[in-house]
Amino acid sequence: MTFANWLGIMGAAAVLVFVWIALFPPGEKKGESAKLSDHMDRAKAWLADNGYHIVRGRQVAQWVGYYDKDEYRKLLSIDFIVRKGADYFAVKVTRDQDQEISGLKLREEWFPLCDAFGVKGILHLDVSSGEPHTIDFEVVPPRYVRIRQLGYKSGWMLTGAIAMFALLHRT
Repeated sequence: MTFANWLGIMGAAAVLVFVWIALFPPGEKKGESAKLSDHMDRAKAWLADNGYHIVRGRQVAQWVGYYDKDEYRKLLSIDFIVRKGADYFAVKVTRDQDQEISGLKLREEWFPLCDAFGVKGILHLDVSSGEPHTIDFEVVPPRYVRIRQLGYKSGWMLTGAIAMFALLHRT
C-alpha cells in the first residue's frame, strides 16, 4: 500500500466521521433533556393560560457587526414567538434567578432580540419562580431627525396635493 492510498483512506475515514457527527450530534444526557422539556411545558401552559398563542417555536437569528475590516458575530435565540391580540412577542424562558437586570443587559441582550425578530416586546419567563416580566423598548430620535422626517412627510403631502390639484383642474 502506497502512502497516497493510505492518506486517501484516512481522509475518507475522517470525512465519514465528520458526516456521522453532523447527522447524529452527541445529545444531552437524558435527565437534562427531561428537565428542559418540563420547563418548556410549564412555559407553554403559562402562555396558553394567559391568552398567548404560540406562533413559532425556537428561532435563531444572527447579528453581524463590522468595524473596519473586523467582523463580529453573535447568535440571537428565543424560545417562542407568541401573539396576543395584534401584538407579537418574543419569549425567553429561563430556569434560574441569576438574571440581574441592568441597562447594559437590556441594551446588549434584550434589544437585539426585539429588533431581530420584529416583535413589539419580549416576555421573560422565569419558570422556577413563576414570574413573567415584560420588556419593551422605545427609541426616541433626536429633535433634528423628527423635524427632518416631518419635513419629508410634509413635502410628499404637498407634492401629492399639487399633483391632485393639477389633475382635477386641467383644461
